[in-house]
Amino acid sequence: MLGVRGSHPTTPGENARQLARIIGGAVLAGELSLYAALAADQLVHAHMARNRSAPASAAPSRSAHHLAGVGLHPAPVMVPR
Repeated sequence: MLGVRGSHPTTPGENARQLARIIGGAVLAGELSLYAALAADQLVHAHMARNRSAPASAAPSRSAHHLAGVGLHPAPVMVPR
């Protein structure tokens, strides 16, 4: 299907290079799609619409109280409206 099966008849390693280019192109296309979704705010909207991430709670977690006991204070949580 991709034309890179087995070894290249005249140039050793050429099929491996071609397969690497194909895989690299596919990964780059996926990354560009992800960045486009992030830039258009579609990724967060889709995850929240499908409830794949619980909204941030205003109450500090148990670990936040533990950190305060050793002098560390958690960062404030931004709750989207």
